[in-house]
Amino acid sequence: MTKRLKSTDDAQPVIWGGRNQKELENIVKKLEEIEVIELSKQRSSRMLKKLKHKAKFEARLLEIQQSERGWFEDDDGLEL
Repeated sequence: MTKRLKSTDDAQPVIWGGRNQKELENIVKKLEEIEVIELSKQRSSRMLKKLKHKAKFEARLLEIQQSERGWFEDDDGLEL
């Protein structure tokens, strides 16, 4: 019994990652790039193409956040 108690005392807690963590990080990175483009005064055609995809990225971000939240989480406790 003491051996079992010792093993649980030494164990590290499990931290669950999101299923879509990589995709979430990529979308946040792209949205940050778009924010920089929005603040710039001069924009190239490549920058304008990125701006065009902002709504799509925001919609996908919301979709991922909704799928990642548990049934027990309310809107105030949702951190992604």
